[in-house]
Amino acid sequence: MQKQALAPLAGEWDKFPEGRKKKWLEIVTRYAKMKPEEQVRVQERMREWIKLTPEQRMAARENFAKSSLVKPEQKSAQWQQYQQLSAEEKQRLAQEHAKKKSVTNLSPDLVKNPQILAPIKLGPKPAAKPALAAPIAPVPAPQPTASAAALAVTPAPASGSLPAVSEPAIAPAVGSASQAVSK
Repeated sequence: MQKQALAPLAGEWDKFPEGRKKKWLEIVTRYAKMKPEEQVRVQERMREWIKLTPEQRMAARENFAKSSLVKPEQKSAQWQQYQQLSAEEKQRLAQEHAKKKSVTNLSPDLVKNPQILAPIKLGPKPAAKPALAAPIAPVPAPQPTASAAALAVTPAPASGSLPAVSEPAIAPAVGSASQAVSK
């Protein structure tokens, strides 16, 4: 029964993505319960679907999604309004709709006979170059501070003892350069 129901899609079946196949299989599960005239209608719609271009199929899906958002009462009211229009108004609406449907500004010849482009062939990827290390900036030598200049060194006595260092005249500032270098 499944093969019979999906017969109109047989030529394209292998090209369908898995999600689409799943949707069609869901339709087939309902197909067996349909009346014969409904089955004929479903198969006719399948034949029409196969004739559509991918762009037309996408537009049909979008239209279906939009129409399913409209409440049934609203749909019937809009349909009644449309039925009351004159033939000229209906024709004008159809022409406006056709203009809106045009996705691109291609000439009719290009739309009917699109040029198929060859795929872009990519060559082998080049070997990755090793990243150069960023040069390391030299660390500046500590600058003498006011507190270091205030230290007085007296000459060494002849006896060979260590030189005496006097106390600084100014206390070092908190966070001074000498403290920053020691961190």
